Amino acid sequence: MENKINEINRLYIPALAEIEQLKNFLDKRQVDYAFGFRYQHHIWIKGNLIEEQYPIPVMYCSLQGKSIEFGIDIVQNEEYIGYLKLHLSRKELITFDFKSFKDFNFEIYRTNYQKINNIKEIKHLEDSNFLIYSKFKSIEQIYKLIVDSTVTKHRIHKGAIFYCDCKHEVTMHTKHGKCPVCGKESPYKRTIKIKCDVCRKKYLTSKYDYKPCPNCGWVNDIMCRKFPKNAISLFMISLKKARQLYKINEPFRPNFYDFLEAFDFYGETGFKYNNIGFALYRHGENGIEMNWGPEPNGTIYFKNKEDFIENAKIGDEYIKDIWDRIEEPSYL
Repeated sequence: MENKINEINRLYIPALAEIEQLKNFLDKRQVDYAFGFRYQHHIWIKGNLIEEQYPIPVMYCSLQGKSIEFGIDIVQNEEYIGYLKLHLSRKELITFDFKSFKDFNFEIYRTNYQKINNIKEIKHLEDSNFLIYSKFKSIEQIYKLIVDSTVTKHRIHKGAIFYCDCKHEVTMHTKHGKCPVCGKESPYKRTIKIKCDVCRKKYLTSKYDYKPCPNCGWVNDIMCRKFPKNAISLFMISLKKARQLYKINEPFRPNFYDFLEAFDFYGETGFKYNNIGFALYRHGENGIEMNWGPEPNGTIYFKNKEDFIENAKIGDEYIKDIWDRIEEPSYL
């Protein structure tokens, strides 16, 4: 049994490593993509199209507005590490720009996998859909295809991941993207109306995109709603305090003790004073490490929060006494 497991791992590890490289490349290009496994894929062996039963890792993304599938096989050689597939309608096939596919020996098939030797044959066929298929021998071929076929887009998140209704893991970089597998709209585009937890005004946002309230600026968060007395918000104050500040028209700014409560929650916080950056890190179980300067230039350790409150200084001044002059309190 152990030998069989080792053999399976030996086959899959290189394929999964190549998929991971492809993911990283798509992230850098800010291309939306989906990941999954393909069962019963077809490969050519000695001129025959063979249906294989073992699952292989696959990636899907959109090129020229059409979903393309990249399969990384676990059985590889010098001339073959995987395949690409592209399904096109008759009209799409006739108008499709194949310039970016110039490095591939692609083939065109009918839906029954009968090869079309001359594209002129299409006008005599009744088929409405066709398959573009090509083997590739290096992951660099795919990189070049993606560069030639896509334009880097403005990202809204750093590769936010969700599971689509089609059961694929989708990484979405663009606001108006669609699942490359089933074509369902990005959840970022599915707007919903919510009521702000602070000012109670309604506004449109999405399930995954936490947009600030256009009226008061509060970023509504389920954790703040669940723990309204805790300073765990983006602003390092509690929801309860945010409501109080809104009523008196004051900004969402933490006081010294809010800041330390936020530190207890997150473990890494910072601020600026006289244009010098200061950073706090959790040290051990209860301790606090404070660094400052760009390199940093200095470090002080405190036994616990109480020690920091009573003894933390910048120069000759206690931090708790100069907090009103502290700038940009934030999480790191």
